[in-house]
Amino acid sequence: MHRSFARMIFAALLLGGIGTAHAAEDATPADRAAIQRCLEEKAAAGEERETCVGVIADACLDKSEDPSTYGMAECSKREYLVWDERLNATYRKMMAELERDQQRELRDLQRAWIAFSDKKCSFYRVMQPHGSIVIPIASYCAMRESGRQAVFLEMMHEEGDSR
Repeated sequence: MHRSFARMIFAALLLGGIGTAHAAEDATPADRAAIQRCLEEKAAAGEERETCVGVIADACLDKSEDPSTYGMAECSKREYLVWDERLNATYRKMMAELERDQQRELRDLQRAWIAFSDKKCSFYRVMQPHGSIVIPIASYCAMRESGRQAVFLEMMHEEGDSR
C-alpha cells in the first residue's frame, strides 16, 4: 500500500550489492514486542504514543555496530517493517469496519499521506544529491513517517471503537 519509497530505498541498497544477509521483509518478534511495550507504557502513563517512533532505530544507531550507510539504513528498516505491519493491519481493520463514505475518506487520506511521505522523504535526495549519507537519512524519514501514520490510524481506530 505505501511501501513505494521505502522499497525503492531498500531495493537500491540491495541492488547496489550492499548486504544480502538482511533481505528479509518481515519484522522480528523482538522488534514488534519492543514497540508494543513502548506503546502500552506511553498509553498507561498518558503520554504521547508517537514518542515511540524511533525506539528501535535510535537504539540501533546508538550501538553503531555497523556505522556504514547501509548499517544505518538497516536500523531504520528494522523499525519501518514493524510500523508498516501495524499501519497496514489497522488500515485493513478500519476498511472492514467503516461505512462506504468513511472508507472512501480513509482511502483518500492514505493516498494523500503516501504522496506526501514519499515527496517529503525523497526531498533529502534533492537537497543532498551527492554522497551516500542521504540513504540512511531518507530511510529514517520513511520509518518515522510510517510510524507516525501507524500511531495516528491506531488512535483513530480506538476512538472509533469508543463511539
